[in-house]
Amino acid sequence: TPRNRQEYQNVRRIIQLFIYHMHPEVSPSKMFLKYPSEFEIEYHYRGKENPHVSKISSCALTDTKITYGNQDAFTTIKGEGGVPAEINMQLAFTELETLTNERIVDGY
Repeated sequence: TPRNRQEYQNVRRIIQLFIYHMHPEVSPSKMFLKYPSEFEIEYHYRGKENPHVSKISSCALTDTKITYGNQDAFTTIKGEGGVPAEINMQLAFTELETLTNERIVDGY
């Protein structure tokens, strides 16, 4: 929920960064696509990895959903030329490896 234009600009940069890394890159020859970015996601508690939550293997961002406004209405920040007052972002990640019994024992 950005409170002004500067905060909105920061939110837009975050959204664009995730969308950028979700999509493949074109090779220099323009004949191939390079794989999208991989993500390493960890749950932390007080600055350390949380041992009480299952680990997540390397992931790819497979879906991004951006909703402007809440479920009831679209509102803007007064005096900011239509800047949305509320932005919700949902990200869906898919693990890139098939987990085996060994990996489950390792905490995945």
